[in-house]
Amino acid sequence: MKEHIQTIREDLKIIGELHARFPLKKNEDSCGPLLYTCIAPSELVEDLKIFVRQYFGPPYKEAGEGVFFKNLFDKFARAVGGMGKDQTYFRKEISSDLVLCCAFWPWSGNSGKTSVRFELLVGKPVESEALAAALTGSFPGS
Repeated sequence: MKEHIQTIREDLKIIGELHARFPLKKNEDSCGPLLYTCIAPSELVEDLKIFVRQYFGPPYKEAGEGVFFKNLFDKFARAVGGMGKDQTYFRKEISSDLVLCCAFWPWSGNSGKTSVRFELLVGKPVESEALAAALTGSFPGS
């Protein structure tokens, strides 16, 4: 785990870069030691995804794709609590037990807002707390 701390910190710089380029608002209620969520105007989502693709590569799941079988059988889909058809997910595997993901979740009701969520998924729950302590300050607001 310790050998990946610097890589994770480097990867998380994308959050600051997104805030510097786009008018995003931090969602204070949806942040934690291994989680960061901000709110974007929906009209910027395609530009945001182009930027995120530079760091993560192509989306793991694009909005509009079916999710039924992914939600039943896909380990990553299950780790994020299931995927919605309208959501886009990017993932970057850091190790077999560490995955950084970025998800775009449009708000319901045609609100014109989309949540952009960055989360570090830890395969070994006993390492989550130690990793959170080691990464303090790496996720904005942590």
